[in-house]
Amino acid sequence: MGDIYVAKANVVKVAVGAADGNRVARIIRKGGTIPEGVEQEALEALAERGLIELVTPAAAPEVAEAEQAAAVTAAKAAAEQAAATAAAKAVADAAAATEKKTTGK
Repeated sequence: MGDIYVAKANVVKVAVGAADGNRVARIIRKGGTIPEGVEQEALEALAERGLIELVTPAAAPEVAEAEQAAAVTAAKAAAEQAAATAAAKAVADAAAATEKKTTGK
């Protein structure tokens, strides 16, 4: 795994791909990770201009862990909401079935 760079500027454009092949322009927003495949010379030039910065590998997992924790929290909330909706529907369906049995309609 190579060095990890993140965007310091609001927006940074990088070219991903081999110098002798097709390249794809990627737009990275502030705080975003620069993707693999950007030439080292381009990374160094962007870093010299203050547009990106090299981060330590110890700092990168903290960001990933925070994002993962947020994703887990969001998934739990969505699952709880879905369960509550399903439970409310089941209660309503049971009440409707009981009403239908009782009144014969």
